Amino acid sequence: AVSDLSIFPTKVDQKFVNVSIPSKMEKSKLTVSFFDASGALVSKKTLLQESGVQRIDLQGFNQGVYIVNVADNKGKVISTSKILVTN
Repeated sequence: AVSDLSIFPTKVDQKFVNVSIPSKMEKSKLTVSFFDASGALVSKKTLLQESGVQRIDLQGFNQGVYIVNVADNKGKVISTSKILVTN
């Protein structure tokens, strides 16, 4: 299931998150979007690589809660989670 895809840590204190991509999604192009509490798009990253854990840098993110959407190559959101960025 797509639910094997995970984002961690959910409490971010070191300015990065990891996206764990299951092997069955290998070589798929995933778009990871970060939205702030007001719903504004803060950052968008494209991951195009092997399965495993990919690190996304969150340098420049302010403290607060962010919604993280992961979309497949057709733009369909396959995962939504919340992270808390602390300093």
